[in-house]
Amino acid sequence: MTPGPGREASFRDTASTPSAASSAKVRAHYRQADDEVEADAPAPPKRPPPLRQQIEAYFSNDSLRTNRPLYDLIRDSSDGWIDLEEVLGLKQLRSLHVKRDDVLRALRGSWLETWSDGLS
Repeated sequence: MTPGPGREASFRDTASTPSAASSAKVRAHYRQADDEVEADAPAPPKRPPPLRQQIEAYFSNDSLRTNRPLYDLIRDSSDGWIDLEEVLGLKQLRSLHVKRDDVLRALRGSWLETWSDGLS
């Protein structure tokens, strides 16, 4: 089951030390099927960077249909954002040993929304 139109996912990154007090977030909007996309919708990038491609794949409609834990995390998000640490904990990303800044940089221009308080 995929989230309904307008459902969002998000991520929040909190620093490991209290003094660093930084956070970063990512928001994933439910993507419409190709036949539902409006004519004036912007075209997706032709060749996304490999890291962006993997992150976006996790939040695709097809993936959310089969990845129940991720779907539940998105559904249960109270404020529409998910901790960036949750994204970094995804199996394929863990194997790449990426850091929070790598994820934020890769998602620039993505259909996934990101937010950072900029204190890091």
